[in-house]
Amino acid sequence: MRPKSLILLSLALGCGLVASLGINQMMSKGSPAASPDQDTEAIYVVVKDIQINDIVTKDSVKLEQWPKSKIPPDALRKLEDIEGRRVRQKLQASDVLRDGKLLAKGENNRASGLITPGYRAFAVAVDAAATAGNLLNPGDRVDVLVHLQKGGVIPETTTITFLENIKVFAVNSTFTSEEGEGSIAARTVSLELLPDQVEEVDFARQLGRITLSLRAPGEKGMRSSPEGGVTVRSLKEMFKSREAPAVAATPAQGPDLSELFDKFKNSMSAKAPQPKPQDQFTMKIFRGLDVEECVFNAKGEPVNPADSAESDAQEVQ
Repeated sequence: MRPKSLILLSLALGCGLVASLGINQMMSKGSPAASPDQDTEAIYVVVKDIQINDIVTKDSVKLEQWPKSKIPPDALRKLEDIEGRRVRQKLQASDVLRDGKLLAKGENNRASGLITPGYRAFAVAVDAAATAGNLLNPGDRVDVLVHLQKGGVIPETTTITFLENIKVFAVNSTFTSEEGEGSIAARTVSLELLPDQVEEVDFARQLGRITLSLRAPGEKGMRSSPEGGVTVRSLKEMFKSREAPAVAATPAQGPDLSELFDKFKNSMSAKAPQPKPQDQFTMKIFRGLDVEECVFNAKGEPVNPADSAESDAQEVQ
């Protein structure tokens, strides 16, 4: 065989070998390589992409051998633990099917199905300054404050914390916290509230500007002095007390938001006063350029003009 033919044959064999290795690597993509002496176990992985809230079927998953040291603790190994369950977040092909990424059987990932029974999800329009610098995520706990400007029923400009330890149900349209999720640029924050608290928050946002203060995880404590609020006067008194502690005065308390809310509800439920019925009324009759006035009593009966004139005269005296 000619040397040129040998070179071409060698090149062809080399290309075939490279292609074969590439195909093997693609077939084994997503599954870590296991050495012959390494213990393995069969776990379920995703075959094709599964969208959020979709139901997992046996056709969308398969068993795959993984090294035991690489298997996540909540990886699923039985088909009966998988079928009929919905996914919390989008799953991609080759992802390990983990219990934490699936909802319980019969549970769905829609917002209404995640609200705590007896509570309501109520959205508040916010910006970065009102949400602890976009650090809020679903499941966080916050205190709710309102800033009130002096005027009308507000005797003094003040800021009040009127709800504490409130759960953040959703930030924008995100109501489940995914692993590795960072900050969210919040436009709305939905709070999980009791029905009475919904009314309070809605009333407060009509009066002033709502802001949220992020709490530490697991913190249960409340303020030592829940009444009052910070006012311009109390800030001035605080600065005075720092300069001359002996002359420190008791800070003035701001308006009680719950008291204002109760007054508002009472005023709405109060019965409007009924107008007094008129004793008599006058009707003008036009005949060409002549105008004649006829007086009638409350029953619609005509009143004697002479009596009417006499009563008018007595009123003038």
